[in-house]
Amino acid sequence: MGRNAAGTRVLVAVVAISLTIPGPALSASTTAQAPPPNAVRLGDRILDPAGQARISYEGTVNAASYQQDGLLTYDGKQYAAWYHADGRVVVSRRDLPNDRWASIELDGFLDADDSHNTISMVVSPSDERLHLAIGTHGGPTLYARSLPGLAASDSDLPWSSRSFEPTGSTLPGAIGAPTEWTYPQFEVQEDTTLLTYREGSTSNGRQVLLRYRDDAEGGWEFLDRFTDSVGTYRSPFGTSSSRYAYLHGFAVNPISGELQISWSWREQTDAWCSPSGLGNHDIGYASSPDGGMTWHNNEGQVIGRTGTDDLITVYDPHVVVDVAINRGLINQEAQTFDGSGRIHVMTSQFTDSDLAAIGGCHTATYEQRAEYARPFHHWRDEDGDWHTTILPFYSNSAGRTKLLFDRHDTAYLVLPDARIAAATSAAEWTDWRIVFEAEDVDPIAELIVDRQRLDHDGVLSVAYVERGEPNAPSAFRVADFRIRPGGRPVDKENEPEAPPVPYEGSAGG
Repeated sequence: MGRNAAGTRVLVAVVAISLTIPGPALSASTTAQAPPPNAVRLGDRILDPAGQARISYEGTVNAASYQQDGLLTYDGKQYAAWYHADGRVVVSRRDLPNDRWASIELDGFLDADDSHNTISMVVSPSDERLHLAIGTHGGPTLYARSLPGLAASDSDLPWSSRSFEPTGSTLPGAIGAPTEWTYPQFEVQEDTTLLTYREGSTSNGRQVLLRYRDDAEGGWEFLDRFTDSVGTYRSPFGTSSSRYAYLHGFAVNPISGELQISWSWREQTDAWCSPSGLGNHDIGYASSPDGGMTWHNNEGQVIGRTGTDDLITVYDPHVVVDVAINRGLINQEAQTFDGSGRIHVMTSQFTDSDLAAIGGCHTATYEQRAEYARPFHHWRDEDGDWHTTILPFYSNSAGRTKLLFDRHDTAYLVLPDARIAAATSAAEWTDWRIVFEAEDVDPIAELIVDRQRLDHDGVLSVAYVERGEPNAPSAFRVADFRIRPGGRPVDKENEPEAPPVPYEGSAGG
């Protein structure tokens, strides 16, 4: 282990682990024209010089790994949402590739200084509304949406708070849905918009599923729960009687069209090595061919049916990567797909040697993860076999990564300290190296990515909160990176975008 010129701690080797018999080699035709991995900064703009930046759980509310999505592209426009320092919800958009941002204030507010209360967005293709789930950590639902058609490229609706309905405490039409939520996440399956969130707590939670109805009212249908917290789990340190399945991802496979999830279980502290450590274990996997109603494991067996007594539990045969409970495994990190529809999951945890270095027991989540957490890349091949590569560097943070693929199936990993790493499909993603790092970029905790834009125009967009004075307002930024070779890097901008238009009232008000 050593340090590079920027002072970043690095390792000298990649460790590749085949969890089962490796699948067939990737075809040369798939990778022959792939350019070498690259990340050149095209710009780094300040959307809000005074964004909310209070720190809790070592993170901030304006950028967290489980935001799906806080930054997104739809029909040639890019959208971002965040909280201003006073807690006001701000949403912004720009024409791609490089127009200026136009921001507006909505009537929603952050309900608590809690970094879990992120904002997630989606555009429902059926009526081209922009929806915002204003996240709460086990609190009342907060939900806002635009009038139909606002996100259409030919929309004549003004970009104004008056094009949004008033923020409400219910999801229209969602009869029977839990009215308190945590970690709301949207996903689009063909023209159908789905929503999932946690009901309950970290050690006694269930995942629920809703579907947006394609009707004039734009209502939601509550489909019920698909994971359960029941069962007994025994570790070398104790026994847990309930838990929660923290999702690493909730996404539609671009090739098969199936909804696929991966997760790790968080147990009650009775099963942890130390109550001040972290009690996540294993990586589970399931896929659904019918929009989340029926769930199959890696071998194709049904392990859950939404809204029945047969939900996904810790007892089901679902584990595809064994991870012990004492490895500092973080929840809700990253999941995505390559161009062939192979699922990839990124986690961060301790190796055997690093666990030994801390005395064999994970006792301090943030301090020990900041020192010893390393990214682990897991992926499923065409035969259903899973492979794991331990990356050759540390995360240098207690935070989590984000993972994306370009059109050549080159993987791009955005690390929580703002470095960008890449690996190629030709090497079956074992050739990880850093392709971007800059001393002038210092984020708090984690960064979020635009899942759609890399496919749209080959640009990697990330949003982050710039580190400033502790718990003081700080800049919310969006940076863009060219992944093709060539081009000169651009410095960060110091002048902010135009301030948001103050709240002018809502539609019908």
